[in-house]
Amino acid sequence: MIGPKVVVTLVLAFAGVMASRAEGAPERAAPASRPPLPLVLEFHAGWQGPLGTTGLALVFDRGGRLSAGAGLGFEPGIPNALPSLGLFGRARLLRVGPIWLGATAAFSRVHVEVDRQYERPPAGAYAPDQLHWSWEPGYRASGALAAELDGQVWSLRVEGGVGYLLNAPRCSFENGLNGSYGSCDDPNFPAAYRFAVQPGRVSPSVTTSVGYRFGVDLSPARKSPATALGLAVLATAVPIAAGLMVATNDHLSTDTKELGWAAVVGGIVLGPSAGDIYTGDYLRAGGLAAARGLGLGVGVVALLASLVRSSDCQGSQCDQSVPGQAFGYALLTAVPVLVGYEIFSAPASARRANARNGIAGLNLSPTVVTTGQSQRGGLGLAGRF
Repeated sequence: MIGPKVVVTLVLAFAGVMASRAEGAPERAAPASRPPLPLVLEFHAGWQGPLGTTGLALVFDRGGRLSAGAGLGFEPGIPNALPSLGLFGRARLLRVGPIWLGATAAFSRVHVEVDRQYERPPAGAYAPDQLHWSWEPGYRASGALAAELDGQVWSLRVEGGVGYLLNAPRCSFENGLNGSYGSCDDPNFPAAYRFAVQPGRVSPSVTTSVGYRFGVDLSPARKSPATALGLAVLATAVPIAAGLMVATNDHLSTDTKELGWAAVVGGIVLGPSAGDIYTGDYLRAGGLAAARGLGLGVGVVALLASLVRSSDCQGSQCDQSVPGQAFGYALLTAVPVLVGYEIFSAPASARRANARNGIAGLNLSPTVVTTGQSQRGGLGLAGRF
């Protein structure tokens, strides 16, 4: 049994080793870490955002409460139109745990087109009125509230707000008998449709952005379990929610709806891996993302193939579709299980990363302790930090 004297000796020996290392430290000053560049590259995706559906932005951000940037949008399905351009400023107002809450103001040059169809009473007595409003270009002022998870290198930001188009639109009207194209003040444009606020002038928006900060020293650092969990939850929930909003909006084009469904799939397949990517466990992140993607893809194909076969089958052939349906349902059921597993295991991934980057090689070794004029043997506690 280790007695009190041995314990005291261990403590003194460890203190002596650390003190001797500290005495020689002034000769080798620790190199100063290079400050990161105040530039962040962001990828934007969302619904009716200041830059449209997708875009890139470069942000000047020193890590304080204020930042500003400029962006370039990429709007699909609009031929012969210049890309969206925007300037914006941001303010971080309140910190809640690992998340900053703040606000954004933006001014952008966009391309907006809105179609509406109205029927005059009585129903069926007249051809429907087809109306079209377009801002080519439109100058939009936007305001939004934001939540930001700001990491050392990567950041995730979600904004929800509203935009207002400042200039007047062009209008067109057609009902099979009369038509008007160009100015909203055309006498042939019905007075009943000269709205004070035209459809599309005021537009709510939801935008998600992922940012990468340049010039950050990637030396091992402590990983926060709460941050890992928050990243996994937000990177999964936000693309799914925004994608469903876009995909189920009847006023959007087919191409835009397909982008919405792509965002949903991306949230399911890639979103849960954000926590493991944050902790540096890239092999686990890639493996589980591949498993979800494979399960989702093969499950949908197997289920659709079995359903098509069962609808065309006759007699005994119908029974052959049952195993295919069971296989498809089993794979699709496994996908949300894998989503939940990786999300809720993100804190454990952070703790494993901290263990890898913490104290290693800890052991006891014999040593000699000098106290005054006498020397005595003891044990030293040594480790690699």
